[in-house]
Amino acid sequence: MGILLSIHILAGTIALLCAALAISSEKGKKFHVISGRTYFWSMVGIFLTAIPMSIINSNLFLFLIAIFSFYLAFAGVRFAKNRKSI
Repeated sequence: MGILLSIHILAGTIALLCAALAISSEKGKKFHVISGRTYFWSMVGIFLTAIPMSIINSNLFLFLIAIFSFYLAFAGVRFAKNRKSI
């Protein structure tokens, strides 16, 4: 469980930093896109560690939070890929 928690904390830290960078950069620029992609893959890491940890600890609430958070990150990627240019 310690390795899962360590990976989870590292991925969470990266996600927080990348979210701040993506929000503060100009939308559509290369830096924004790279920050957003890194954020998404960090969220994947968080999800992949949160699911087994919530099952091991029998915590349904955190299990559902992990699924919902991943859904929001995945939906953001889908919206970004399917957006129409003006």
